[in-house]
Amino acid sequence: IDRPYIKWRHHQDKKEHHGRRLLSAPQGECPHVTTPTNFSLESFMSRQWFAHQRMNTPTLTPETNFCVQAKYEMLPHRSLFGYSIQVLSYFQEADGTPHSTGHSLCAVPSDNQARLQVGTCYLPQIDGLFSGPFWVLEYSESEGYALISRGQPNIWSQRGCRTGTS
Repeated sequence: IDRPYIKWRHHQDKKEHHGRRLLSAPQGECPHVTTPTNFSLESFMSRQWFAHQRMNTPTLTPETNFCVQAKYEMLPHRSLFGYSIQVLSYFQEADGTPHSTGHSLCAVPSDNQARLQVGTCYLPQIDGLFSGPFWVLEYSESEGYALISRGQPNIWSQRGCRTGTS
């Protein structure tokens, strides 16, 4: 899928949010995306999130893209590699076979609370190798949605810009 984001809702209602198209760009150009300046990480983490639309990744393939959920919890203290948030992720295969990341995923926010680095808790934060960006581009607690990007979209296509390496 040529979409660089995950659309999350904090409930399983399939009602769609029809917001602005964030990633339209002239041919060959990807616009610089921004994150909200008034973002509350505490508010965002207070809910469990359910994916309603998402791009495939090496860990979440079309075969395991069912009932994708995530919950974020503050760790009691920073980990050895500086992580401060536990990411609990759950997903299923088409036949209902469950999978969970358990306690292996962690995150740390940057100075901009809407930009996190997510990675394997027991490995150092090395972008693209053991961790990667998780940016909240849009968020509405009252409407119950968040639009997430895996960093700055940098690959142009006729369907819009996306993140990735090719």
